[in-house]
Amino acid sequence: MKLGSVIQEIRRKRDISQGDLAKQLNISQTYLSQIEGDKKTPSMDMLQEISTALGVPVYYLMFKGLEPGDKEKKKRESYQKLSPAITSMIEGFFIE
Repeated sequence: MKLGSVIQEIRRKRDISQGDLAKQLNISQTYLSQIEGDKKTPSMDMLQEISTALGVPVYYLMFKGLEPGDKEKKKRESYQKLSPAITSMIEGFFIE
């Protein structure tokens, strides 16, 4: 899953419209749409603002945004084993 998809998924789970989140972040809805569509990569400052607005830690967005090719080949198996548990634990605290 890419970073933009993660942001969109959490925004929808929080029942926040794209327009409302963009307004809260003081950015255009078009720019947020480009981020969610993985056409633009937010700066670290913007990523921090997004994570704050969505009520999740920035490291969660980054973790969930990782894709298999982003990790060294020898670490992919460990990631695949750990990812469901880590995701479940973090979502239990911050999303559900």
